[in-house]
Amino acid sequence: MRRYRPDYVMIWGAGGGQAVSVKTAIQNGIRPEQIHSVIWLAETDAANVGPMMKGVKRFEATAAGMDHPIIQRIQEKVIATGKGAGDAKNVGTSYYNLGVATMAVSVEAARLGLAGGGPLDGDKLKAGFEQIKDYNAEGLMPAITITAEDHQGGGAGRVSEWNGEAWVPVSEWQAAYPELIRQVIVDSAAKYKAGH
Repeated sequence: MRRYRPDYVMIWGAGGGQAVSVKTAIQNGIRPEQIHSVIWLAETDAANVGPMMKGVKRFEATAAGMDHPIIQRIQEKVIATGKGAGDAKNVGTSYYNLGVATMAVSVEAARLGLAGGGPLDGDKLKAGFEQIKDYNAEGLMPAITITAEDHQGGGAGRVSEWNGEAWVPVSEWQAAYPELIRQVIVDSAAKYKAGH
């Protein structure tokens, strides 16, 4: 980094390496605004890096923070009543909200799969997932539509920036190059099927 002075640095990692990578990049003269990361850069990393992390950007697939109806209901009905597990300070963090969004999609699939009655089995759950249309967990995540061809639901995300205290969105939810990504998936599947 010191030799080539890149315009931007993309950190693609997870765990403790994230904070070390950000801190090392900054210590080597890369401005925080030039550092971009993936979903796994979280509040705990910001705490480890400290004030110098202000301005770092990341991709996010779910919103962080407490200002979401699902998170507020969990806080009210589970955490505040002493029925939660783990440290209550994690509620609303990036990792926590990602877990909630993931489970919200699964619960929505089960709800839709059970619309015709129970018990829930694999076929009903699959049908439930494939009925999910424009679901965003009450604004916690980008709207997804799951089909037999697209299990990801559209692949949207957004960029957020660490403002010194929290992650703040700096873009709208969007999917980058969905046609190109789909073609790569189709081509890769064809090569796999052909035995290459």
